[in-house]
Amino acid sequence: MAGALLLVVAVVALLVTVLAQLNPWRLVGLSQDFGDPFVDAFAAMACLLVGFWLAAPVRNSATQRVRARMRALLLVLTGLSGLLVPLSLQQAWFRYEPQVVARDPHSDRVLAQIGVHQGIELHIFAGTGFLARDLGNFGSPCGLSVVASFGDPGRIVIATVYGDYTLAYDQASGEPIDHVPASCTVSAPARSR
Repeated sequence: MAGALLLVVAVVALLVTVLAQLNPWRLVGLSQDFGDPFVDAFAAMACLLVGFWLAAPVRNSATQRVRARMRALLLVLTGLSGLLVPLSLQQAWFRYEPQVVARDPHSDRVLAQIGVHQGIELHIFAGTGFLARDLGNFGSPCGLSVVASFGDPGRIVIATVYGDYTLAYDQASGEPIDHVPASCTVSAPARSR
């Protein structure tokens, strides 16, 4: 019974891992909680290994060679997937930890910064909790600290050490219209609409 339950958990875990990588709904919670495919695949493989081990015991290795080979294969695959977990956690390749920078007082939208390898990216979210949606990316501002506020409707004002920018977004969909300038020179204003 426990083996069958673990097999179901493993299948669900693999499904969630694939959905988190595709994320067609752009759910923040899905990316945040299940965004590391190496960790998620290892957890699913471990459940699959233990579930198969319990659900399909090998009572006679001479007549049940397929089960014994399947155990060995699952053991090897789980071990291989486990080798990538420490590297993934150390390098933070798939870390998705948004920090809210500003809240829109008139709606449920927020501006959040997300750490990436080279610095941060600014994203606009709508909704709250696990079902919050990522509406788009304003780009990577220079520096590691940003002060922001929602200005006029459809506008966000951000201040960095390299200058202040007014970024526009579509009020209906929330998708960014403007993006942070690519250059990191002092006083390089973004175009404003």
